[in-house]
Amino acid sequence: CLLKDLLEERALARGTLSKLGAERKSWRRRYFVLLPNQLRYYSDADLAHPKGSVMLSMHDEVKSPSAYPGLPSPFSLELTSASRTTVLCADSEAELSVWLSAINRVLKPELADTSQSLRFGLTEHDPAAAAGGQGMLKSSARSRQPSAAALALAAARTHPAQTSGSANNTATA
Repeated sequence: CLLKDLLEERALARGTLSKLGAERKSWRRRYFVLLPNQLRYYSDADLAHPKGSVMLSMHDEVKSPSAYPGLPSPFSLELTSASRTTVLCADSEAELSVWLSAINRVLKPELADTSQSLRFGLTEHDPAAAAGGQGMLKSSARSRQPSAAALALAAARTHPAQTSGSANNTATA
């Protein structure tokens, strides 16, 4: 069980999803383990019977929801590359959100902090945290939409050269 322990230690996400078969086009429940470079899937959580893997470095897009007909649940995503599309379904919106966030962190690590800030509607700068040099943002219970200040901060983190001389830049979500 050393391999199982190692996989679970390195896992960015893990859990059961439904996967559309590449050849038979039928849905199968599989246990998935997201690693820094690939999404592995197994017959069950014992990790004893590997069924395959999806190399994430080969995939350039994750979409949700999937447009594939006959989905077993509305909580779906597609991983797309030039040669392959992998369609997965979660059992709930919360599970799908966890998988999308984790996969996006692997596919686009440079956007991980920005997307999390924008996704959770972080809008107010916390002066106490800034005094400690951390520049933390705190969540606003009033609004799920990011403020112009949060968007400008996110843009500055992502593209510092484009925003440094312009205080009037605004981003659109």
